[in-house]
Amino acid sequence: MSESFSRSAAAYKQLAKTTLQLAHVSELFREFHQAGLPLILLKGIALVERVYPAAEQRQMQDIDVLVRRADFERAAALLQAQGYEFSNKASLWNEAFAREFMGNVAYSKAGVAFDVHWHPVTMSWFRATTAFDLDGLWSRAIPAEIAGAPALRLCPEDEVLHLCYHTAVHHGLAHPHGYRDILGVLRVERDNLDWSVLAERARAWRVSVAVWAALSVARGRMQDARIKNEESRSQKPESGIAHHDAELIPETALTALRAPRWRQRLLRPFVRRAMGGKAALVSGTMRFLGVLLVDRMRDLPGVVLRGLFPGRRWLQLRYDLSPRQAFWRQFTYPLQVLARGAGALLRAAIRHS
Repeated sequence: MSESFSRSAAAYKQLAKTTLQLAHVSELFREFHQAGLPLILLKGIALVERVYPAAEQRQMQDIDVLVRRADFERAAALLQAQGYEFSNKASLWNEAFAREFMGNVAYSKAGVAFDVHWHPVTMSWFRATTAFDLDGLWSRAIPAEIAGAPALRLCPEDEVLHLCYHTAVHHGLAHPHGYRDILGVLRVERDNLDWSVLAERARAWRVSVAVWAALSVARGRMQDARIKNEESRSQKPESGIAHHDAELIPETALTALRAPRWRQRLLRPFVRRAMGGKAALVSGTMRFLGVLLVDRMRDLPGVVLRGLFPGRRWLQLRYDLSPRQAFWRQFTYPLQVLARGAGALLRAAIRHS
């Protein structure tokens, strides 16, 4: 009885939070529309009402939207005019660093956070390894409505690619919401999605390895859930998303991504752990997996070098240092990164031995 009550209380709490978020969305998105500032819905806010009919089914820590790079300052000014302030609750960096080096800046008011992106890839060192067609994203965007307010959403292929890349690289394959979102979009868009177009675009954007990893995990989780459902017919599908469609992610779709065989073998242990609902990597080694997910081998040295030697300006803004402090920090920072990485890998080896 107490367990059932706890679940009901949690559901009502989530419903109240989502209702509050949607109220802010309705008001703010109308302001964007009136100001002539188009925006594209990303992740959770693009799926509420379309993939998850009950608001409490999809938790949202923040509201993610994409604006054009040229519109970013106007969008930030509009948010601030509406009483939203810069928020680093979900990150450790300040606004100056986010504006210059990250692909997004977060603003919040009354407990509701808006994460304004100008690029689908947040981290600059991985953004440099991809070739997202931003003009194409905007030209293919589909008119949508959320909480009664006008907006845009990504076309099915672009949406699946973004969700897969975000789940794989930004969350190190350890993101349950991400897999529910991927499977949910595939279900509602299965008649509109072209797998050959998705694979071709993934290769062109240089994200095919990351997409292969995320889809492999999603397919494995779906198949495991189907087996469990067959063993126990009383078991309900997770979060209202049915898992009985054996070909929701066909094997041919994974093959079409053309992820190199040796890379698949290298990533297989991380994929298996993520299929089992476990974190692919322990905290502190996320960048290591990110390196494995980079498409082109010739981009790997650049990622490693940018991770070790990000530059004085990056260090100054990231750690709020004076120019003199940043100068000296550039010599000690690589050693600190290597020490943290070695320690994290050692702890992971001990934990899984």
